[in-house]
Amino acid sequence: MAGPKITAYQEALKAFLNKTPEEIVIPSGARYDEAKRLYSVNYCGMHYSIEQDSGIITPSDSAEKLNNNDETLIMQYLTQSSGIPPRGKWINFLQLPGGELHLLPFKNDALYPLAKMFGTDADAFFSVSRSFSGERIEVGDYAVLIPAFPKIPLVVALWMADDEFPAKSNILFDETAPLHLSTASLWVLGIELVIKMMRSNNS
Repeated sequence: MAGPKITAYQEALKAFLNKTPEEIVIPSGARYDEAKRLYSVNYCGMHYSIEQDSGIITPSDSAEKLNNNDETLIMQYLTQSSGIPPRGKWINFLQLPGGELHLLPFKNDALYPLAKMFGTDADAFFSVSRSFSGERIEVGDYAVLIPAFPKIPLVVALWMADDEFPAKSNILFDETAPLHLSTASLWVLGIELVIKMMRSNNS
């Protein structure tokens, strides 16, 4: 009889607890306080602390509380990052390994909602992006670069609606992103960022 299924979070937490600080900090770009036995890392432009002995993640005063997907992504990033820095060469989701398998849900859960909310309001788009340390970049009509993790920047781009065409959006990944997280995890990362941006716009 099979035992209980191990969740992605449990698997990532186990890997985290078995890693040394050197194995985490050098590849991921996270920081480590030896006296407090505490890691710290920026996620979607916000600061979080992670206890070495438990994996408990605590947001800074200004950071959002995390859901299970967020916590899983942080654990996966800290344990799977290759250490290779971004190259500033951008690829779309379809260009990720096996990206075609997740492309439709990525469009439905991230790109279409993003375009619908911000495709007629660039000011709101830029205002919300600043909450996630977004910096303007020249892609599409309007775009920002958001540091999802120290070595995984994301470009969030908009093409605004006009009389002939509806608004469009895209999320671009540095070509090194698959060296840090799987395509399935990058899919979740893009969706979670959009959810945060939309929630921030509605608050």
